[in-house]
Amino acid sequence: MKIAGYVRVSTKKQSLEMQIEKIKKWAEVHEYKVEIYEDVASALDDRPNFNKMMERIGDYDGIAVVALDRFGRSVQQLSNYFYMLEKIEKQLIVLDQNIDTTQKEGRFLLNVLFAVAELERDIIFERMEAGKQRAREEGVKFGRHSLKLPMNTIVEHYRRGASYSWLASTFNTSKTTIYRRLKERGLLEKKTEARKGR
Repeated sequence: MKIAGYVRVSTKKQSLEMQIEKIKKWAEVHEYKVEIYEDVASALDDRPNFNKMMERIGDYDGIAVVALDRFGRSVQQLSNYFYMLEKIEKQLIVLDQNIDTTQKEGRFLLNVLFAVAELERDIIFERMEAGKQRAREEGVKFGRHSLKLPMNTIVEHYRRGASYSWLASTFNTSKTTIYRRLKERGLLEKKTEARKGR
């Protein structure tokens, strides 16, 4: 029998080795051949090797992951993948939560986890909405607020040659915002004039 092992970390500074080792040891104990797929991707990034694994899912008996959050990024996404695997009779193994969807206990536990996570999300949303409503009643207006960016630092980096993309990523904003703020300070015009004079 053959299984796909999927491992993911959020940054290049983190190591995949512990996840890989856990999956390989599990596969050895259960006499599975294992093929590992690795991604370095945050919750918002694309996962190219995950997509490749799902495209090749027919080659495997199932998928093994160390933890549920390595497999999916939201309750909805997790449940969609789970029911898709169930439909094509592929198993999902989650080592840290001791879930094996070939067993009825594993399927039950996974459904309970989905339900708890969904309930928690609904409660958080309800609290947020109630808080907003109270704020509205007290006269607070909601809308887009101007970002408090450390412009002196941004300007310094910009003058040293930092790109809009680097500035936007470093200071957690958009390239448009960086461009607009620099333009408001007249820096873009000055830089253009300097280039014309060369």
